[in-house]
Amino acid sequence: MNHASASRYKRLLSRLLAGLVVVWWGSTAFGRGWFLFDVLASWQAQILPIALLGCAGCLLLRRRSEAAAAALACGLAAWPLVAGRPLTLPRTDLDSAPVAGAVRIVSLNIDPRNPEWLADLRRVWSWQPDIVVLIESSPEMWRAIVRNGLLDGTEWLYHERRAWVGDMTSPCFVLSRWPLERLDPGPTPDAERDVLLARVERPEGAFVISAVHPHSPRSLERWVRGNAQIRTTAQCFSFALKGETEPLVVGADLNSGPAGWRGSAMRAAGLSMCKPVLGGWGSFPSGVPGALRVQLDDVWVSDGARPVAWASVEGLGSDHCAVVVDVVFER
Repeated sequence: MNHASASRYKRLLSRLLAGLVVVWWGSTAFGRGWFLFDVLASWQAQILPIALLGCAGCLLLRRRSEAAAAALACGLAAWPLVAGRPLTLPRTDLDSAPVAGAVRIVSLNIDPRNPEWLADLRRVWSWQPDIVVLIESSPEMWRAIVRNGLLDGTEWLYHERRAWVGDMTSPCFVLSRWPLERLDPGPTPDAERDVLLARVERPEGAFVISAVHPHSPRSLERWVRGNAQIRTTAQCFSFALKGETEPLVVGADLNSGPAGWRGSAMRAAGLSMCKPVLGGWGSFPSGVPGALRVQLDDVWVSDGARPVAWASVEGLGSDHCAVVVDVVFER
């Protein structure tokens, strides 16, 4: 192969590598309007190392302009993965109570098909949480809590819930050590159906708690419906943060990764993820190696609330890991 042909092949290969990286960045930029782009964006954390190898390949081929374009695309695509998040946090000590002044919050998609839900719930209680957000509860759990007095005699005597409504919403619970006051989610259409919003009457200072679980994007229809729920929820959060002086804490399974459109909508509403950039793996599916898991689940906080410890716990009967966060309130 002569020099001209080799140069041409290098140019084509480097442009292909750079083009793939730019398309990957486009998954974040265009995810709001394109189903497949948004699904791809959920895997940003897994794809980023591969994209960086593409940048390195362009450099090895001595194609600086393509390498620069690919590096810029990597930076833009990585931004939603780190925006507003702490760089590191100590792991939550599950064997000890939270440090003085902190509130321990557990968020768990407990899986409606989980036959071990009661054992899992008791394990969650052993971590000494103050608030437990349970997403996708089973009919058996619903009856046990609402009708059969499962919480009687426990430290979590107070609860609020979001009902199951056909194909629109999944059942969710918030369990609390302190009294809960259900709040008006605002004038947004469907807010009463979609949004669980309650004030936690903590003696040291109240805060607002919510549970979020939109549809998973297993089809285009479910993706559209889930995004509509997040849009409604984000509008309610914006309304609540303007009208309330208390910080907002959200236990969420977004069915989308941090770089997806749903995460962007949560950040635009004034919330930040608690999961640190460094340390810990994703939350779903729980039975695979950590590096292959996507961070669908987390606790999100508004200004006035700050995470001081974070942990992801697997080994439950659910296909999601539990997220355990210690939060301090600064107002």
